Amino acid sequence: MSQNTTRPNSEIIKRGQVWKVVWVSGSKGYKLYPACATNMLLDVKTASNASSQIDIWTEPTTASSDRLWDIQYNSSSNNYKIVSKLNSSRAVTVSGNSTSAGASVVLGDKNASSANWVFYKVNPIPAVSGITSGQIYYLRNASSGKYMDVKGGGSSDNGTDLVQYRFNGNSNQKFKLERDELGYYSLIPQNATKKAVEITNTSKNNDAQVQIWDTQSYGYMSSQKFKIVKNTSGTWSGTYRLLSYCSDLNKAAVVQGGSGSDNANVIQWNNNGSHNGFWYFEKATISLVGMDDGNFNRRFWELSPGSNMVNRFNARGQMYSTKVVENCSKSEMLATIRDSYFLAIHTHGSNDNIEIYPTKNRSSRINITRGDIQQLNLEKVRCVVLGVCETGKNGTNSILNDFYESGARYVIGWKEQTNPDAQNVWLNVFIDVSVKCDVTS
Repeated sequence: MSQNTTRPNSEIIKRGQVWKVVWVSGSKGYKLYPACATNMLLDVKTASNASSQIDIWTEPTTASSDRLWDIQYNSSSNNYKIVSKLNSSRAVTVSGNSTSAGASVVLGDKNASSANWVFYKVNPIPAVSGITSGQIYYLRNASSGKYMDVKGGGSSDNGTDLVQYRFNGNSNQKFKLERDELGYYSLIPQNATKKAVEITNTSKNNDAQVQIWDTQSYGYMSSQKFKIVKNTSGTWSGTYRLLSYCSDLNKAAVVQGGSGSDNANVIQWNNNGSHNGFWYFEKATISLVGMDDGNFNRRFWELSPGSNMVNRFNARGQMYSTKVVENCSKSEMLATIRDSYFLAIHTHGSNDNIEIYPTKNRSSRINITRGDIQQLNLEKVRCVVLGVCETGKNGTNSILNDFYESGARYVIGWKEQTNPDAQNVWLNVFIDVSVKCDVTS
């Protein structure tokens, strides 16, 4: 089926004006699915009425003629007729051949002037770099440094407001991204996975509250759709704006008044470039750092390729992004430590330092000192496991304690020297239990 290759110039793709056309070979007809309700079809409202209203209706389990169409192309005029499979002389027309906005679409004479339709191919909004559909993120506000949060400790009730709050890493601060066929995104709070972030009452107005609400059987409502725009230059490069579909992309999700306070509301406001409407998307990352020193394999997560630790973490349904860290510089290693949600390090070291060999052949060494850890902000790190001898030897005067004082919630290590094989067993059990019980929450 041919189509015009361009469409009327408009930044916003209207979901209610986009249709997916599918050929049904056994029935020798086309189905037309509206992008705003993908479980429904273009339908003749009253099959026995030759001038029936055209509507959309739930897709039946078997093909039904009132929801099947013959699409006939006229090459001389480069347009189409959408002819009913119920009656080959009737087609989709505009009532009274009206040119007014809001005029009804009905089943009418296929030779009427309003029975001619132009099909434009709709190219979706390109995927946004740096974020991935299906991945779970924390959203940190660029102005306040605080995180998007479902209020009230994670209420799952319809109408629960979104606010900003200091980082706690709980499920009400985690949001899963879902991208649709047109390129719009929806955000699913992980404390209420049957709901999505939305603009209250599908409002186009400033100050409309951002909240959570049930998704529908046909998918996400217009109030639950956002165009995500990445800022690629200047001070705020790497941040993103959430432009609401229901405001025709004119407004963004922002922290009200640029507040820095906990529980400040997230609202809809003009997309005016203020950085209280800029957000960092941060993965919940698990980092595994280890080495093979020739005597002991400290990369214990690589011992069983079929059931290794990386696979066990990833089995949590993309709740985390798991990586084995190697071939990196010292600055990259420090950034990994700072940005991890769960961190396991298994290598040589002492009470005062950690010696990381970033390659398997030990061709180089990274020395992480107590001073390095003391300079980091580790508030996002939930748990650190140090499979390193003597990291806690002197109690509060140790690199283990430095991890804790720099913000990591839980830090576990050894006071004395120990055999790496024993560390492997202990670390393996501890991390496996943490995966199953989610102690990092």
